[in-house]
Amino acid sequence: MAAKMMSTDNHTNMISTLDNEFARRFVDFQKLAAEFDILSSPFTTDFEKVPDGLQLELIDLQCDSTLKEKFQSESIDKLYASLNESKFANLRKMAMKLLVLFGSTYICEQTFSTMNINKTNLRSKLTDVHVQSLLRISTSDMQPEFKQLVDNFDRPQLSH
Repeated sequence: MAAKMMSTDNHTNMISTLDNEFARRFVDFQKLAAEFDILSSPFTTDFEKVPDGLQLELIDLQCDSTLKEKFQSESIDKLYASLNESKFANLRKMAMKLLVLFGSTYICEQTFSTMNINKTNLRSKLTDVHVQSLLRISTSDMQPEFKQLVDNFDRPQLSH
């Protein structure tokens, strides 16, 4: 019975520690909760409860049926990117500020994972230059134009 109590206490402490850690790490998101609400639900957000600089833009957005349809059919980032820059300057700025938080986190995690895969004990002779080149290739969206590369090459080297 004492072992069960000890195990329960350990789990309770572990969960409490995790709860505190999440609260500490996501405190910035709590500060931005109102902005996240506007970002995710611009057509149902009460315009009277948003900052003054966003009120008129939010009213214009909510009155535009074309943008409402776009909101229902496209992703949030595409919607905000498609907004008129002069008419919705503050909404676009707020959206970019919030959406970039997720993109940069994803890129960092992707890059770190790629580095861990490429820099193993089996590849210990990789220099920093090699790792940098591997990371650049691994995290790039660019697709090589193989046909163009081959066509521009004067004499392809044939195997012996």
